[in-house]
Amino acid sequence: MSESSSEPKPKETKPQQPPQPQQQQLQQVSQTKIKLPKEPEHEDNWSYTLLEDSSVRPNVYEAFVNLQKISRDFNTYLAPPEILVIGQSGHGKTSLIEALTGTPLCNGPTKRVTYFHLLNNPNHPQPKCTIRRDELNKDDQELPLSLLPNYLEQRQAQNTADVIHVVIEYANQWSVVLIDTPPISTGAEDSNTQLVKKLAASDRTIVSISQTKNWEEEKMTDFVKTIDPELNRTIFVYTHFYSWLEGKSGTYKKINAFLNQTSVECPSFFLTLSHAEAKDKVTGEAFKKNLHTRFEKDTQALTDLHFDKDKYKHKIGLYAFRAHLLRLTRFKYQQKFPNILRDLIAKVAVVKKNEVHIRNQCNSFSKNLRPLASSYATNFLLSVANLITGTTEGNTFQNGQTLEEEKDELGAEGEWVVYENNVFKVPLAKIPSHLHKIYGGQQFERLLFEFKYVLENTEISSVTSDDVAIAFGNQYGNLPWAAVNLARQKAKDAFTQAIEQVCFRATHIITRLGKIAETMMDEKSKQSAQKLKSDGILYDIENMEQYPNFRFHVKYLFGEYVKIIAEKCLEKCMEEFYSASALYWDITENSTALVDANLLDPVSDPKKIVSDLASLLFKELRKHIIKNTILRMYNFFLYPIQERLRIEVMEKVNSLSDKELNEYFEADATTQRYHLYISQLSTEIQKANAHETNIKDFSSTFSNAI
Repeated sequence: MSESSSEPKPKETKPQQPPQPQQQQLQQVSQTKIKLPKEPEHEDNWSYTLLEDSSVRPNVYEAFVNLQKISRDFNTYLAPPEILVIGQSGHGKTSLIEALTGTPLCNGPTKRVTYFHLLNNPNHPQPKCTIRRDELNKDDQELPLSLLPNYLEQRQAQNTADVIHVVIEYANQWSVVLIDTPPISTGAEDSNTQLVKKLAASDRTIVSISQTKNWEEEKMTDFVKTIDPELNRTIFVYTHFYSWLEGKSGTYKKINAFLNQTSVECPSFFLTLSHAEAKDKVTGEAFKKNLHTRFEKDTQALTDLHFDKDKYKHKIGLYAFRAHLLRLTRFKYQQKFPNILRDLIAKVAVVKKNEVHIRNQCNSFSKNLRPLASSYATNFLLSVANLITGTTEGNTFQNGQTLEEEKDELGAEGEWVVYENNVFKVPLAKIPSHLHKIYGGQQFERLLFEFKYVLENTEISSVTSDDVAIAFGNQYGNLPWAAVNLARQKAKDAFTQAIEQVCFRATHIITRLGKIAETMMDEKSKQSAQKLKSDGILYDIENMEQYPNFRFHVKYLFGEYVKIIAEKCLEKCMEEFYSASALYWDITENSTALVDANLLDPVSDPKKIVSDLASLLFKELRKHIIKNTILRMYNFFLYPIQERLRIEVMEKVNSLSDKELNEYFEADATTQRYHLYISQLSTEIQKANAHETNIKDFSSTFSNAI
């Protein structure tokens, strides 16, 4: 079997129009071919590991660090490649990871998925080891690398399925993530097998570990095909190689045939690792020397069997596997470098676009203040008008109110009062839409229903002799006059505070629309900002969320006009209580209550006649007041707000002087702030231009790592 490092040929494309300079630059970057670096010699590099690799020139690590810094400047992350190590129990998953890092990592079996994050950090000339907190361990644990095996063994024994994260930071290493997994079963679908399949679902590189056997006994290939059907991201590693070689005899053709007959056409390696009892006793250079001794035994056994060294040496031993893994991970990084450059070019384009946009807005800001103010006020008042007539834009769930919520918000001020501070408790169930969350015109109409219910269920208070005597005034003996005067006074006592309350509540209902309208406009502003952002514009001097003083002023003008209209409406409603003479002539001409002769019988008790007649007149007067008050609430409150609000408020907004507009918009501070943005964007452009050169230089250095 031979490894292929050739690259796919680019797909043919149809002729296109000549691209713009920026597009052409992006196309050149995206079409840049990545050349796989030459595989280094590995036989004499027995002291090199992923954790300590002096075969790599120091400036390569420096280039890698600088590329990471540049990627962070674009708010991106140069994610390290992830290597998922899978296999059956006792076949050497953890031992392989330890061999790659050059140090023992864990005593005992792997029961929990363990991520070994090998991170390049120039600030740590010696390895720094940290185990991240998990479900049962609430704090990160920093410890010497020599203590990691025992500590990790304790973590593995804990009763939790939470993942273990071990971070090893060091100056002289690639950034790569090695993932150790619990042993799988190639037969039954157990929980570990399901877990491994889930972990392999991404584009991670898979390293399949299995004990060296005759090919007809090998089981891992079929399993791996269930998670990587094309086997294009899998490396096969066959351990216990020396044990298999022992006792082999025969011609060199048989051993060469075995090595040639790998089960699949993808990278495959044969090696022998340290036994558990051996690695417990050695660390550091002795540990790596032990691995090298096993490599020498493998190669010597193969030499004795006369294997074809020139053809198969790239398959034999830890160093061949390590070299391939370094080559692969470096290649994965190299594939990302054109993306960094492409992102840089795209970012420069966005920054330049924003710089031009902001500069143009700043230059015209002062002369655009008046149109900006007029546009905002107009849209605000249109939103209020829509909320009154009916719209779902106000978010009824968030801003609507049930009758109970409305009353709770007002507290004691929301209570109905009749007859000198007597609170009238309204059964909420009697009022239409009492459970509905509504606002605006619908809430106003519900209020009028409530007002009507209060008045219809308020009767005339008891009539005393003093009430009758006062009602006669200077027309003693005129029973109708006394009854009319008495009914008028009782109605006034009963309904004055209720009428004041309906005007107060109506003012509250309409005034709160200002806040809802503001919320609606903020939502539209966010949508507009999102659209600009999708076009690459991140700064907008015309976004009204930046100008709370002017927004407050518009809302204040709206609230003041509503209060003025409410006061005028209240005056009109109070006209319902006629003077006694006007009411007398109106009732004597139109009321049927005076037709009953028994009520005017001179023999009857005058007090009783006046009292009974006043009760009848009170009811008629109550109907009259309910009808006319509701009409006046429409004609002198709601109608002027709908018809005159925009005119009155816009007249005040348009009459603002240039000085007042500058103060409300804080024009000087705003332009100064945006000029600072321009300066920052110019600096970003200069920095990006420098980065473009650096990316090319660092990428070149990285590509020639060894």
